[in-house]
This record gives sequence, structure tokens and C-alpha cells, in this order.
Amino acid sequence: MSFTLTYAQLANPNFVAAVRKLSQFAEWDDPKKLYNAARISSLLDQELKTFYDLRQKNFKKWKAKVPENNEDPTEADKAALEEMKVEADKFGEVSFEIARHKVDFADLANVGLSANELLSLEPLLTN
Repeated sequence: MSFTLTYAQLANPNFVAAVRKLSQFAEWDDPKKLYNAARISSLLDQELKTFYDLRQKNFKKWKAKVPENNEDPTEADKAALEEMKVEADKFGEVSFEIARHKVDFADLANVGLSANELLSLEPLLTN
């Protein structure tokens, strides 16, 4: 009754847009499906706030590490940039649980999702 997402998925604008469409889709015949979509959206909003706060802190920290001379970086500058890349990759791998039921793939027929939005929802879909 739960699924795992990562910060990399939260950073995907297609994922956020698709979840918004799910939560605003009012044509499901079962109110449980509508409630589940609304709760998923609400829980993601809470996690998005944490994600944006942490990302802003990381950006400030990383900005301080950016070398002043990008045209002719030193070995130390290259090492600092590589370290920032590793930190950014680790940040994207942070995972969290959403304690809700997954959404049935068949229920998405009339939601009006683009192909990219549909692909981005894969972690919270069944069948």
C-alpha cells in the first residue's frame, strides 16, 4: 500500500504536472480513486516543499564552489566541479515513501496525459 519515489522524479516537471492532472480529474466513477489521487498529490506537495528547501540550500553551497575562471579551470576547479556533480547525483537518489495505493493504469484512459507525463508516472502505476 505504498510506493517509493526519488528526488530526481520530483525534479521532473512532467511528473509534477501529471500528478496535478490526476488530482484534478473528477470523472472517475469510484470516489475512492479520486480520494487516493488527491491524497497522493497532497503528500507530494509536502515532500516537494522539503525538496525545494534542500535544493535551494545545495544550490547556494554549490554556487560558492563554482570556479571564477570557467575558461581555464585548474585541476582543483575540475575536482570541485566533479565533487558537485557527485553530490547532485546523490541528492537526486534520495528516496521517500508515499503511503497510498498505486493508481491502476487502466484508470488513466481519459485523464489527458501526454506520453511524457504517462512515462513519468510509472513508479506509482499498477498494471
